[in-house]
Amino acid sequence: MDPDGYDELRTIDQSHGKGAPNWVRFHVLNAKAGGPGNDKGNLTPATGKGNHSTSWTNYETAVKAATAAVGDRPLKTKIKVNYKQSKTIYWKNGGNTTTTNNNNYPNSISAELDSPAYPNKTYSLDSGDDLGKVPQQKNNNGWEAFSAATHSAASKIAPDP
Repeated sequence: MDPDGYDELRTIDQSHGKGAPNWVRFHVLNAKAGGPGNDKGNLTPATGKGNHSTSWTNYETAVKAATAAVGDRPLKTKIKVNYKQSKTIYWKNGGNTTTTNNNNYPNSISAELDSPAYPNKTYSLDSGDDLGKVPQQKNNNGWEAFSAATHSAASKIAPDP
């Protein structure tokens, strides 16, 4: 099961384990806390750096521990995924072309956890975790990004720093 936008990443060779910044299928709620891996609503593309960030690892560790501690009682957690405004990016690799759309890739992801062991804890991912860096840099396999379908030099998108 792939989240929206993941096929586009595969086309431009930036899906899991390929190119930079190594995009993955990000599980919004961890499976051990009841988040299904086969539900598109629980998946979003995110960078490997974001997926393994200290903040999100701390959240997943806390939510797993809190889930185990409450047993069958409800656990209160709130997760918010913010997406970019819709904007088409045009890609070219030799004679091959394709498009991606910014609205498939999150700007930020935040989570709140409220349990006896973790009262009102907040965790977040943002540009420091490579979120908001929609795939737009030249990657290892020759794909280059442009802001216009003409693929002109003037519309070439510079790599993110």
